[in-house]
Amino acid sequence: RLALIVRTPMRFALIVATQWRVIHAISAAAKLRGVLRAPGAAACPGVHDALSTRVFAEAGATVLFLSGFGVSACRGEPDAGILTRVEMEDVARRCVAAAGDVPLIVDGDTGFGGASN
Repeated sequence: RLALIVRTPMRFALIVATQWRVIHAISAAAKLRGVLRAPGAAACPGVHDALSTRVFAEAGATVLFLSGFGVSACRGEPDAGILTRVEMEDVARRCVAAAGDVPLIVDGDTGFGGASN
């Protein structure tokens, strides 16, 4: 392994980053399970882009929710299947990055690839 690290430092950085993301994802999943197991209701603010995600995460939210409706409404479009899967994935990735260690529940919609897409 040391020879691999010395010869290809960029690959080493990629491996470390990938491992960190897996650990980070497990940590977020564990936090979400903790929130869901706690007695009572949990406030779950709805977000629609990376900025709103960061605002709620920094305000102390314990869990966040991203929906196709929120993303569509933010763009001034109706929630009628106009948003593509790729567009929704892009927004979700940006929101996950902005959320930091706050779990993000994503309602990824259905019906991608229909006549409107």
